[in-house]
Amino acid sequence: MTLMTAARIAEVPYERAILASWPFYLAFLVIIFLLAQFPLLSTWIPQLLD
Repeated sequence: MTLMTAARIAEVPYERAILASWPFYLAFLVIIFLLAQFPLLSTWIPQLLD
């Protein structure tokens, strides 16, 4: 719904917006996969910022 709204505001065809957003979805899925396989990452990364 949000992508559709953004596409309308930018006056870009919805299909083009979907194609342009694939790299972001892919990166999101990789991060989710890594956190599921290595839960220690979810606590280790915030400790680096302390």
